Amino acid sequence: MTWLLTGNEEKKGTAGSHKNLTIIEHQDVVTRFKNPKKAKEFNEFLIGVEKHNPKGYDNLYELAKSLYESTSEGRSKKKEFSTKKHRASGD
Repeated sequence: MTWLLTGNEEKKGTAGSHKNLTIIEHQDVVTRFKNPKKAKEFNEFLIGVEKHNPKGYDNLYELAKSLYESTSEGRSKKKEFSTKKHRASGD
């Protein structure tokens, strides 16, 4: 999981290929934002929070998720996901 966020592999010998893949994936995600510079800065901030305060990172994630779900788009996506989940389980 570490290599997904930082590009650093915990095992020696495989970091190079994972790091290159992670950089490409990270760049792809960042460029989808309206403000890629701010998105990159925010991602760097999240990496720092996760490293130094894992519980705070979890709390920040839950807060962001609940803020999104409080928007009309978030409620719509949540309802869509819930409907698909029920169909998949046969309800």
